[in-house]
Amino acid sequence: MKRSCCTRASAPVALPGGVADTATSTGFVVGETGVLEAIDLADGRVRWGLPGAAPLIALHGTLFAAVAESGVRVVALDGGTGARQFAAQLLLSGPPPVFFAARLDGGRLMVAWRERAPTQAAQPVARPLFEEEHAAAVDLTSGRVQSIPVAEAAPPTPPPTGVDVATLLLDQTGTVRAWAHGDSIAALSVDGGALILRTFSHLGGAAVSTSTLLPSLPAPGYFRNYRPPDGAHVYLVLCNDRPEGGVPPGGRCRWAVFAVDTGARVADVPFEPSGLPPAPALLGTRLYYAVSAGAGAYLERRRLRAVDVATAATVWEHPLASADRPSPIPGG
Repeated sequence: MKRSCCTRASAPVALPGGVADTATSTGFVVGETGVLEAIDLADGRVRWGLPGAAPLIALHGTLFAAVAESGVRVVALDGGTGARQFAAQLLLSGPPPVFFAARLDGGRLMVAWRERAPTQAAQPVARPLFEEEHAAAVDLTSGRVQSIPVAEAAPPTPPPTGVDVATLLLDQTGTVRAWAHGDSIAALSVDGGALILRTFSHLGGAAVSTSTLLPSLPAPGYFRNYRPPDGAHVYLVLCNDRPEGGVPPGGRCRWAVFAVDTGARVADVPFEPSGLPPAPALLGTRLYYAVSAGAGAYLERRRLRAVDVATAATVWEHPLASADRPSPIPGG
């Protein structure tokens, strides 16, 4: 059935391994068996599951997901029950897509993905796969799918104004230095050995606020700036020791989370390595992040962990799909 849904312009709330709907306190991830699972963010309980699917964005009680059905369909599901509300055919055939952006705007779902084409038989096996980026807008009333420029589905962050780009933070891992936050641009820089957070107006580039997050950088330790999934927080890993092989050492590091609006440190909990893309999420009074364990920890036995920020105690954990597990919708 086709119906209009969620016409407000919105951005997704990220969760390690998936997305979250804060209105219903539900997370949507791909579990260890490869099934899309709706989990209660309060206690980690699984509410329902859908095989062969990957979450894209969740808002106002509705989950949008990609489903492997005669190619790839985009579906809208009731976040509480999993009941299907809407479906549109996105792809009929071709290489499996790797989705990297999704947002709602004016009654349309904008999605962007990469297609990986296998190399020709005559080419060396070690040759990298060729990738193409595509994007489409799905009308949530008619179900019509229209090709659009990738920048419309994943608009780039404007460069910050009023700070020397050469001084912007680019730590040992080359991670994000500036990002959009509401009507502002937030940027990290190092000034006199201190880690500084500045926000700038989109219009005119006037400085809105300046906060000192760290009066001095860890020495001879290590810190890493993780891409903020919500734009409202700065996520840092602070270590007393240098990383081994470029990987922050588990057990000797901590997550330090700062609010962009105030510069206040709002969470400080133990850090553990994870094979997931680095995207912790602070939702309410809990920090959600991924951890790995066992041999080949960066590929196997991954779990989503919920930690109470006031006590740093683990509230619950939920097993996630392994990075090396085949998926009908890779990258979801």
